[in-house]
Amino acid sequence: MSSSADIVLYGGAAGGGKMIDVNTLLPTPTGWVKMGNIKQGSLVFAEDGSICTVTVVHPIQVPSSAYKVTFDDGSTINACGNHLWHTYNNKELAQMTRLTDEFRLKRREKRESEAKGNKSKLFTKTITEKNKGRVGLSCVPPPAGGIRSTKEIFDTLLVGKRRNHAVPVTKPLITTHNDLSIDPYILGAWLGDGTTSAGAITTADIEIIREFEKCGYITNKYKNKYGWGIHGLVTQLRTNGLLNNKHIPDMYLRSSINQRMALLQGLMDTDGHAKPSGSVEFTSTNYNLAKGTLEIILSLGSKASIKTGRSMLNGRDCGEKYRITWSPDYPVFRLNRKLCLQKTKNHRRTTKFRYIVACDEIDTIPMRCITVDSANSLYLCGESMIPTHNSYALLLEPLRNISTKGFNTVIFRRTFTQIRNVGGLWETSEGIYPHARGTPRESVLTWDFKQFGTSVKFAHIEHEKNKFDYQGAQIPLIEFDELTQFSESQFFYLLSRNRSTCGIKPYVRATTNPDVDSWVAKLISWWIGDDGFPIPIRSGVIRWFIRVNDELVWGDTKEELILNHPGSIPKSFTFIAAKLEDNKILEEKDPGYRGNLMSLPLVERERLLGGNWKIRPAAGMYFRREWFEVVDKAPHGIAVREWDIAASEPTASNPDPDWTAGLKIIERGNITYVTDLRHVQEKSAGVEELIIHTASVDGVDTSIVMEQEPGGSGKTVIDHYAKILKGYKFHGVPSTKSKELRAGPSSAAAENGLVKIVRADWNETFLNELEAFPEGKHDDIVDAFSGAFNELDIKPQQVKAVPTSVGGGALGRLRG
Repeated sequence: MSSSADIVLYGGAAGGGKMIDVNTLLPTPTGWVKMGNIKQGSLVFAEDGSICTVTVVHPIQVPSSAYKVTFDDGSTINACGNHLWHTYNNKELAQMTRLTDEFRLKRREKRESEAKGNKSKLFTKTITEKNKGRVGLSCVPPPAGGIRSTKEIFDTLLVGKRRNHAVPVTKPLITTHNDLSIDPYILGAWLGDGTTSAGAITTADIEIIREFEKCGYITNKYKNKYGWGIHGLVTQLRTNGLLNNKHIPDMYLRSSINQRMALLQGLMDTDGHAKPSGSVEFTSTNYNLAKGTLEIILSLGSKASIKTGRSMLNGRDCGEKYRITWSPDYPVFRLNRKLCLQKTKNHRRTTKFRYIVACDEIDTIPMRCITVDSANSLYLCGESMIPTHNSYALLLEPLRNISTKGFNTVIFRRTFTQIRNVGGLWETSEGIYPHARGTPRESVLTWDFKQFGTSVKFAHIEHEKNKFDYQGAQIPLIEFDELTQFSESQFFYLLSRNRSTCGIKPYVRATTNPDVDSWVAKLISWWIGDDGFPIPIRSGVIRWFIRVNDELVWGDTKEELILNHPGSIPKSFTFIAAKLEDNKILEEKDPGYRGNLMSLPLVERERLLGGNWKIRPAAGMYFRREWFEVVDKAPHGIAVREWDIAASEPTASNPDPDWTAGLKIIERGNITYVTDLRHVQEKSAGVEELIIHTASVDGVDTSIVMEQEPGGSGKTVIDHYAKILKGYKFHGVPSTKSKELRAGPSSAAAENGLVKIVRADWNETFLNELEAFPEGKHDDIVDAFSGAFNELDIKPQQVKAVPTSVGGGALGRLRG
């Protein structure tokens, strides 16, 4: 965010300058790209597996120091001394064990009772049991690691003889569902045991043959003991360039989680096995196949590496073989005889961390820094997909002038909670400012640099009146994190406090995300095109403004404004865009680009990843009827019915009140089926009778969910239905987020063809309301649909949801 302007507004997340080797490979939704070839607007992966956007590409430089960081799986990353990493040190790793509820419970059970006093034995026993159950209450939470520089890792590599730093393994890459010509399990099985030059497979497991038949292939048994012909497969293999060339095609490497899982299961059912130690192993004599399998494993959130050995048959050396051993917490087999041997729980903690085993100084080489808009400022780098840290322009900016006496900074967020959130400004600053010899005063959220007589303070302006807390203040550098969350009057009042007597020209820096309804959209309108996207040639161009009759008047030069308005003192301003500079794919709305945006709903996708400042929710943007395939029946699967209750009937004064909607869906694989809709306008008694009757029809295997409205009345309603639905799987879900955000995951799934509806007379009612959302008069069916869909949202890897600032939606979802 370097600029000579008085005020710089940056259109994306905070970031700025810590470098890694330009030859480092970065995983992207379309394959691998070298750091040196990354462009502004490129899509990469965050540490939680979600897709994030490169908002700034900094110049290639040769740093003053460089290090080679080596991990226990053999992977290496070359980084400069100031590059930041999210690591857990030895002390924090130990605390992770001691500060868990499980550990605390075991410790409490071993302790003698401390109940004292002349009380009865029953009283003492009751108090003792109660205290044992107080796990997690008023306890220190497990550590979240810290942000540490490469140089700090170098200086503290070991504690005694123990490794002192570990980096968490990434979560599964959350990518779009691809239209694959060969079912991924079928491809995996053929790659493992298939005939290289034919559509045939050699296997003794009839279960594998049944999987081929389930996918519509006709199989025939050869005369030899284990040979099978698969009719129709050879043409598909030839089309994909796989005959006599076994490998995993790129489209499969970046397919959805379920598709990659199925491919791995096919590979493991043929060339894998479970080990007595609890780990699993894949073995192949084909290096390209082994390398592709390793990439699949890493992309599913596991730690693994390839080891080489010799392949022996009856004492004869048949060449090299490649082994991959890892400890997954998800099923990697479909074959029952292998699946029953796999251990998916209680793996050692080392399987979820990469331990840094060496950090060696190397000759300086060309390096580059990028800024990404991921929630925790992390992105994946290297072929092992190692999380590394985004840089922080807002936090680093004060350090430019921190040694100038009297230079003080205030960094504003709208609320106190936003400052203190995990991964928020204060926590992040703890990994940066100590390296500049800053001393924290946490009680007042201030870092003091006593040797210079300067400070950096974090503050919030939650209410309009809070701006007057800074009356009379002189703040040389003012920074705003997410400017759209502040009011226009707050910004301009604090601008009047942007004064300095320290010799440094006062200036303002801010970050923002697009918001069509904010005052910021008007402020930067000159930099934004009619299509809502930043105009590339205007990004970073400085303009000048003054205020005349309470309106901003702009000029291309300072002199122009002074000439037309003598005596005025113009301020310079620029907006630096954070989007792809020449994004023809986005402008043409290419379906492939939508896939790369990882199933975000349209509005969030355009605004938050595309940088569109003018798009707003409208009918047809969340749901379109052509997205829903109508089928005659649904398969058996996990079932849930969501109720959105209105409890009102038509009257003369209100002929069309809200409806009560009860929608049932079934999930099978990665497909969701909408199977039934109950839709009435009735009072409470009628609604209650309908819900009880519907529960009896659905049966006890169907989960019943009801949105719990805020406050005591909402809890009362849920408690009432919990009693009358006793014996059924019923629970309430607190109302959170906006209706649009709640509809995001189901919208994204529908757009990707993952939602089907069972043919019935309610289909038109269902589709009409969905297409009208969010502008339609009623949204009861949409609420029931999105609620049921989110209830079935399964997260086996506990993937973090994307923060609200990046839209929530399907970006934080993992369909089971």
